[in-house]
Parts: sequence; structure tokens; C-alpha cells
Amino acid sequence: MKSYPRNTHSNFIELMLVLSLFFLIFIPSSKADPTLTISFCSSGFRIIIMPTSEGFIYVSTGYYGLKPHSLGQCTVEYDPTTQYDRFYLVNSSGAHYIGGYYEYEGQNESLTKILNSISERKTTNPVRGKVEGDSVVFQFKNRTYAIKIREIAPYLWDEKELSNLIAFSRGNDIVIVPAIEMDVIENNFTLNAVPGEKTGTTRIELNFTYKLYLGYPFLLNGSTTGIIEWANTSMDYDQIPWEKLKDMFEKPLYVFYFNETSIIPLPILKVTPDMVLKDFELSPEYGFENLADVYILKDKASSTSPTFNVSEGTHSSLTASSMVSKGSQFNENTELLKEFFLVALIVSMAVMALHRHLRR
Repeated sequence: MKSYPRNTHSNFIELMLVLSLFFLIFIPSSKADPTLTISFCSSGFRIIIMPTSEGFIYVSTGYYGLKPHSLGQCTVEYDPTTQYDRFYLVNSSGAHYIGGYYEYEGQNESLTKILNSISERKTTNPVRGKVEGDSVVFQFKNRTYAIKIREIAPYLWDEKELSNLIAFSRGNDIVIVPAIEMDVIENNFTLNAVPGEKTGTTRIELNFTYKLYLGYPFLLNGSTTGIIEWANTSMDYDQIPWEKLKDMFEKPLYVFYFNETSIIPLPILKVTPDMVLKDFELSPEYGFENLADVYILKDKASSTSPTFNVSEGTHSSLTASSMVSKGSQFNENTELLKEFFLVALIVSMAVMALHRHLRR
């Protein structure tokens, strides 16, 4: 067998082969088949609505942080740093958003000054409505108001709220608030295999289940430093699936203004539960959107909107987006590098085969 001396051309081809194989083997691919991850025990929230003793409406929202436990259950932990308190004024011109603040950060002096400067702020003596036949009756000291249930019930999240409608007077009219504390807590989820639309296929149905706790406050005695007084210390409990939860919050949060002749429903807040898919991870998320007009001080003619931060979660979402963008750019560069070395490997192998053929 005749042998040939190794030359520079052969050494270069072998070096290219080694480098190409190294990069193809040791650089991980980002184009693997995606896997859908279900984020379990990811979230829950609390919302509290009630009148204040000073003639405003208090709405507080916050989130639960949950941890997985045995047997598909969740361990519940309320996060006080997420609690955001909002204040509204309702009068004959509609519902108005005054401002809000994160309670964990302490009293908001600017908001307190605005609340104290509003001319319609006054001490109120709210009354709790009583269901009598087909009406809800509010018995004040000098006057009684009776409102048909059919004019209120369609705007409530749950019919149990009819038992805890709290009203206070605004001149000869009244403001009615469905006072409630609602804790919506993710409980577990189920996977069901059902026949698919095509013969021989299977569809997986996923359903989250929630625990729903209902409490019944009476009023917030004060404003930013107020104390909650309860109409009833007992709580109602229910368990509902995700679809029912979504249907419930198709309605916004309503309060009511009764002007002696008609009831006016006024939307002030929208709760938005949603199932969000991020990087093939599916998890429920919740948002709160103010629907009322921003209150404008009559004496200063200035909006309160620049003073208070009414958007929650903006910074965290921007951070998450920037992290995803950087990761995507890295993956794209990696793929281009791998494609280059794959081409180099193919060319090197072709050149080597040609070289051996010519030596024969």
C-alpha cells in the first residue's frame, strides 16, 4: 500500500472537521420541541368594597402568593406589599376617582389633603338595606327608600351581595354600595382527556378551581387611617371553576346612585382574570382597571391624576419583556453560528472526498 506525506491542505480540512463537530455537539440548540408548562398555585387576589364614614367609597385590592402543597393543594400567603387602596366620590354627576396608594408604604399625605379638601366630604351615618319581598329597603332616620331588586341584582357579582347593600345620603338622594370582601384563591387544577375532533385523537382539557370567600364589611371608619367595621363577622364559602370566575367578572364593579325616581348604576372598577401564556408557561393573572372619571378639584381646577400612580405592575412587566428580548437575541446568534459550522462541515467533507478521489 503506497502512502503519501501529510500536507498543509489535509491538515486544514481535518481542523475544520474537528471544529465543526465540536460546535455542533457542544453548542445547545434553541429549536428543541417546545414544552407547555402549567404554572400551578401561581396566584389569587382580594378585593374589598365599602363606604367610608366621610362619604367616600373605598376599594382595596391585593394579591396572594401561593405555594404548592401535597395532594394538589395550595398554601395561601397574602402579600401586603401589593395592597392598593382607592377612593371614589359618587354624586349626581357620576362616579369620580380621587386617588390611591399602596397601603404598605404608609399613609399618603397628598391623598389625605385632597380628601379633606373636597367640599362634599362629611360625616355620614350609613344604613344597611333589608330585603323585603321584591325590594331592598333602606330605613334612614327621617326617610325610607325602597328599591326593586330587579333594578340592582343584574349588576352584582353574586346574589349574596343583596344582603349587604350599604347606603348613605347625598342630599335628598342616596349612594348605595355593595359592601363585600372577596378572596379569590387558586385551589387546584384538573386534567381531563376527552376525545378529539378527529377520529383517534385526544384533547386535554385543563381547568383551574378556585376557593371563593365572601365577607361582609359595613364601613371604613375614617379614610387613609380608617378602621373597618363589620356588618357580619361570618364568611360564606364557595368553590368555582375558572370559567365561572371569568363569567362573574365580565361585569365591572358597580355602585349605585338613587335620585328619588330612578336607580343609576355606575361602573368604577374592572377586574380582569386572564390565562396568560409566556414562553410556553401558562398561568392565570389578574388586573384591576379604574373605570371612573378622575376627580377634578373645583377650587384648584387641577387633576389628581399626576399625583397618584394608578397603574400596577408596569415595571415588572417591562423587566420581563427585556429579559425575553435578550434571550431571543442570544438564541438567534447561536443558531446562525451553528448553521455556519454545519455548512463548513459539509464543505470540508466534500473537499476531503474529492482529495482522496484524486489521489487514487
